[in-house]
Amino acid sequence: MSFQVEVGDRLFDRYVVLEVLMDTDLERVVRCSDTVLPREVLLESTGDALEAIPTADGMSRAMREARLLVGLSGSGIPKVLDVLKGSSGPILVMESYAGESLASRLQRTGPLSAAEVRSLLLDLCRTLAMVHASKVTHRNVSSSHVVLGSDGRAMLRGFRFAKLT
Repeated sequence: MSFQVEVGDRLFDRYVVLEVLMDTDLERVVRCSDTVLPREVLLESTGDALEAIPTADGMSRAMREARLLVGLSGSGIPKVLDVLKGSSGPILVMESYAGESLASRLQRTGPLSAAEVRSLLLDLCRTLAMVHASKVTHRNVSSSHVVLGSDGRAMLRGFRFAKLT
């Protein structure tokens, strides 16, 4: 990407970047300190939404994700705290949760133990059952969208391509 977000950058005059968690052509997730309220948050956008040039497709995906997530609630899904209207599209402000993606964990340590797999699958099945009961289909569950929390719970993120059924 031509636009880089780095630790220490200030976004929207309120958030200071603490860590870049994901930076791809499709999505960008940064952990930030909120300078107004004493909390950490995640800012999630389409990959280009923090750039100066808006795209209609990016705006549409981010707004769809915001509407879907605001309507969902559960322990396995990050809570949407706000939706910012950036010059190039909506940015989701979500609760921050400590942990690493399943993809990163597998790359770092290798396969999970049988007990870890069982616990992870139970968490994900509960979350997906709740999501499906809300008539939402995730459509893109991957190891990069599963976050293994430091508290032992698994979080599911990446609802950008989700759809209401």
